[in-house]
Amino acid sequence: MAEISLIISWVSADRPGVVEQLSSLIAEHGGNWQESRLIRLGGQFAGVVRVSVEASSVDACVEALQSIADATVQVVREESEGESKPAGVYCVDIVGQDRPGIVHEVSHALASRGINLEEIHTELESAPMTGDHLFHAKAQVSLPEDLVDSLESILEGLSDDIMVTVEQLAS
Repeated sequence: MAEISLIISWVSADRPGVVEQLSSLIAEHGGNWQESRLIRLGGQFAGVVRVSVEASSVDACVEALQSIADATVQVVREESEGESKPAGVYCVDIVGQDRPGIVHEVSHALASRGINLEEIHTELESAPMTGDHLFHAKAQVSLPEDLVDSLESILEGLSDDIMVTVEQLAS
């Protein structure tokens, strides 16, 4: 029987057992939890999960997931047969003075050059000596080979205080 991939996103109040409840419903419908990103932010627990479910169980699984009382759940059916990891994936570490619009500046610099932002984690840290807010981002990007050598200078060109390191991820 054919399997369908589902992308499930949710936000709920943070409490013990959120992942257990979600994973239990997926397992009850024969689903296979394949990959996820889960995080607690501002008293809420949010996540995105990719699961595969037999085609005959998809509707019941989606209905069960959307019935979780204290959560906002969205499910997207993914019709692709899976996903291959593209060549040329790099880890980019960015540190700079925090300011409004810094995520936009970075994402615009990448997108305008055809660089795909695959994953990003951002946070604010205290600067060691001053206590000022530092913006810190770790991202995975896939990019055209002709931009590999210039990626650091592209991002460091956004501001004098931005430091960037780039390393290729193992294939």
